[in-house]
Amino acid sequence: MKITPINNTNYLKHGDTASKVELLITDFGGSYVDLTKYANIKVFIANEKETLREIEPTIEADLGKLSFDFSQVHLLESGTYRLEVRLETENGDYRTAPTRKYLSLHITE
Repeated sequence: MKITPINNTNYLKHGDTASKVELLITDFGGSYVDLTKYANIKVFIANEKETLREIEPTIEADLGKLSFDFSQVHLLESGTYRLEVRLETENGDYRTAPTRKYLSLHITE
């Protein structure tokens, strides 16, 4: 699976709590992933060493699209972070997007 940021929303200014990060989840053939078939979906944001944030995104009406914003609790310092989405099924199995590496999330000053 792949993650594509919509409108470069993986670039945010430090302290921005109003902008939404919008992501599109697709398979490698470019087909949208039906997010409604998963029991639990979480966004994980990490640095080189550890997971820093675990966020429950909003599943948008458009197929394959999810979004989240940074409330005061989720604010991050300026820097580049690793982002991945975990999609968990009813029986506890999960898939991770992107399948390879991470999506970079950039927080600028």
